[in-house]
Amino acid sequence: MNKLKEIPVSLKDKEEFVKLVKIAEVSNLSPDEMSAYEASLKIARDNYSHDETIRKEKLKVVMNKLLKLQKSSKNLESR
Repeated sequence: MNKLKEIPVSLKDKEEFVKLVKIAEVSNLSPDEMSAYEASLKIARDNYSHDETIRKEKLKVVMNKLLKLQKSSKNLESR
């Protein structure tokens, strides 16, 4: 049986096929390559988690500032 070196052009837009190829590639990694792959996944997930935490914290700060502005605006209107 012939081995595919890359995904055929006609199948590159088929999301399910691309996922299968990626799963097959990962399952064929050597133990050392698998360790490196898992380490890189951990780093990517940690970075994503860090970025999301920062984004949420910034959003909270902005929302609090907007609420303060809204309250001060209402106070000025009621005078």
